[in-house]
Amino acid sequence: MSLGDAGHAYAIQACALSGQGRLDELAQPLRWAVAMHSIAFRFEAAVTLAWTTERQPLLPFWTSMKVAATAMLSQWEVTEAGARFLIQVAHKDQALKPDEWRSEGWGKGTNDAFLIFLFAQAFGIPTHYRPVHPLIPEYQAVLDQWRSTDAAMFQAAMQAAADWHIARSKDGTERNTYEFEKDIDRVYPAELLAVQALRQRDGLPHFDTGHLLIDTPWTVLRNLPECPPHPLAVAVEERVRRDYPDYR
Repeated sequence: MSLGDAGHAYAIQACALSGQGRLDELAQPLRWAVAMHSIAFRFEAAVTLAWTTERQPLLPFWTSMKVAATAMLSQWEVTEAGARFLIQVAHKDQALKPDEWRSEGWGKGTNDAFLIFLFAQAFGIPTHYRPVHPLIPEYQAVLDQWRSTDAAMFQAAMQAAADWHIARSKDGTERNTYEFEKDIDRVYPAELLAVQALRQRDGLPHFDTGHLLIDTPWTVLRNLPECPPHPLAVAVEERVRRDYPDYR
């Protein structure tokens, strides 16, 4: 079983425990899922970015959520490393693909664009990334308000983004790919939970959003217990760090 497959299995377990209200059992599978997905992404990014003239295989929509997931758990060192890889991946995609190809992928102007801009602001990462389509209004409002001290403005932006997240949480078809096809991304809207975690990091006032999609999991995540890392994740990361100097 690959690290990504193991992470998927733990993600499904975490979703099931959340749905059953067994929150005292949640920390281990959720933290393990997030860690495994993060290591797998950063490894894949390090490998693909080394080949500057070939198109990168990392998928839009779902890849950026792996970075957002570490942010929602307030794992800032790993999140910054993942964010830098994410932005480099988007830059490479932008350099190698025409806009007509990017318009329904990395350049669509939905969660990828939002997270790239959010992390660029949050960590001071330079970027020349541009989506083909403008960032959708729901995410643009959150980007404008994520540091706000005006509760009403912040809540309005987050509620609209949460509604959009729900609308895009569905199974894909042969013709349509949706941003939130993965179970973990439906239960834990990581791009919005990352906003709450960043506000907490920066000492900004805590505001409930008034939307259950965000407030329910954030109540759990902000106090989620720590747990020992999974031995497989530790072993894989040690090997990757040894064999791939660009991995971080």
